Amino acid sequence: MFMPLKLKPSRGITSLCYAPRYEIFESQTPDGLKSELVIRETGREDGSLYTCLAENLFGKDERSIKVQVMEVPGRPLDVKVQDVWTRSVSVTWAPPYSGNSPIAKYVVQYWRDTGGKYGQPAEYLLIVLQ
Repeated sequence: MFMPLKLKPSRGITSLCYAPRYEIFESQTPDGLKSELVIRETGREDGSLYTCLAENLFGKDERSIKVQVMEVPGRPLDVKVQDVWTRSVSVTWAPPYSGNSPIAKYVVQYWRDTGGKYGQPAEYLLIVLQ
């Protein structure tokens, strides 16, 4: 007896099988029924704990997998220039959404227009903070 895939998604995803981005594929194998869940065009909202429930006349079992969607980190928040001196400046910011991975570095760019042509700063500085 082969049973189709049943999912118990968490985080309020109740109509999983009816969402157009979610597809369940089932195929017969020599060992039984193989069921696969495919999520197309994943987004941050798809990150969750997914549980697959297998059940037949002899019992039931379940396995869970945590899906963590990796994204590009956001821009730093609340950027402020704290202090300005003749040869340095103090800049602070709040960390952005990490994209579910550690932020490896920040790139700070500075330029000062000293009367050159528009779009061509006379002084330019690039700082990489790791």
